[in-house]
Amino acid sequence: MAKKQKMRNFLVALFFSLLLLSTFINPSDYQKTFQATLFLWVKYVIPSLVPLYIVGNILAAYPFLSFFFYPLFKNLFHFESQKSCSLFLLSFIIGQPSITLLIKQAFDKETVSIREANRLMRFTSHLSPLFIIAMVSGKPFLARTGYLIVLSQVFASCLLAFLSKGTSKKMSSIPLETEVGFSYLIEECPLLLLKILMIMIIVSLLRFPVLTFLPGFGKILFGRYLLDLFEITTGLASIIKYPLQLPVLTALIGFTISLSGLCIIFQTLYAVKKTSLKLASYLFFRLIHGLISGAVCLVCELLL
Repeated sequence: MAKKQKMRNFLVALFFSLLLLSTFINPSDYQKTFQATLFLWVKYVIPSLVPLYIVGNILAAYPFLSFFFYPLFKNLFHFESQKSCSLFLLSFIIGQPSITLLIKQAFDKETVSIREANRLMRFTSHLSPLFIIAMVSGKPFLARTGYLIVLSQVFASCLLAFLSKGTSKKMSSIPLETEVGFSYLIEECPLLLLKILMIMIIVSLLRFPVLTFLPGFGKILFGRYLLDLFEITTGLASIIKYPLQLPVLTALIGFTISLSGLCIIFQTLYAVKKTSLKLASYLFFRLIHGLISGAVCLVCELLL
């Protein structure tokens, strides 16, 4: 165990030494990377996150949407309670890792069963529709592309919910005890935005040594894609420039949005650590979700 810890410490120290060295070798590229990340945060993250963050928190506290949709969806998607339906609908608005925290909260308070919590982890959506539409609003995409990708995400989630076997046990629907108020939103929203910005900057810098010392890796399309999977905002901004045919590019973006990037995955895994929620199942169904979304995007782009 001590040897493994020493090796881990050595690798971490080596990596950050290379990171520091790479910033000295390419100071201009470092500044461009930093500025580009900040630009993406201002252009895409803030406009798409703030309104839906506010709406999502209000709906979490007052789940009136599920009151109307639960009678329609409870048998179709096998929800065990109105709470499950509410969490499912919220996932399309607030995304990850916030929806995972709400699922964990509901499980801890025993308002959803462990089986239902694991089901919800499999098919809840990750990114806000405003963010998706904003990311693909320019060339080379058509005006409909953003809406197509959003619909493919909804379809993939609904299909997995339909195919995922529910439990015959029905639980009472206790409202989510979510703190919400104007002062709360004013305090929490800026902190969330800054957290996202810091993650974007850190991930951009983590890729910097690879691009500096292994420049050929980033020139290979597959290698470039692996680096772009680190963080979804900067990754999508890079993926939309890939030299691919529009149907294939749209399908790749749909697939990537389902995966959501390593940053969001790690945040989600951290949120559910030391719980009985199944992490392997969550990761597997992220992949399945991506394949469904990508296939829908590809077929629709070829037919439309």
